[in-house]
Amino acid sequence: LISAQQDGKIVMLNIKNGDEKVLFKHATLKPLSMAFNKSKNDLLVGFSDGTVILFDLNNTDINKIKHWEFKAHSTAVELVTFNKDFSMVATASADKTIKLYNFHSYFENYNSIGSAIELKNQNGKVKSLMFTFDNKLVAGCADKSIRILETSSEKLVDKICPLLKTNMSESDWKSIVGEDIPYEKTCKN
Repeated sequence: LISAQQDGKIVMLNIKNGDEKVLFKHATLKPLSMAFNKSKNDLLVGFSDGTVILFDLNNTDINKIKHWEFKAHSTAVELVTFNKDFSMVATASADKTIKLYNFHSYFENYNSIGSAIELKNQNGKVKSLMFTFDNKLVAGCADKSIRILETSSEKLVDKICPLLKTNMSESDWKSIVGEDIPYEKTCKN
């Protein structure tokens, strides 16, 4: 059992024998949210300053457990959740944003391949966050709205392309999609 504590500790408790070990402790950072990736035996923890820390729990010696820090949000990371196959992770913050990550390219490759997708314009703080069985991201917001967000680019293309009369130009792509993602035709036909 792993618990996040108000004093900045993340504690691992062996429920069979009651043995307790401190996985992480920080004087000012408070762990607020966590999600376990059982396919990799990783723990992803969101902190009060907007940091997300990935812990590799494959080592049984608590003193040899590796961790990596990522600056995810400008304020507290209040929610962290994985999709069913652990390929995607989403975080929600007190800054009223949701970020969506490809787990492998962002966390395992230390953001060397791609970046997070930031979903802004939430009308309030996100109070709950989960993936559906078909990888839609569902956010329950403080304004009493529920937002269902499609995460599959293929499904989005299938819905949008029949409505378009032309492909996005390269300059449109740079201003809307971003300069860090290589240009490609929006729709094949």
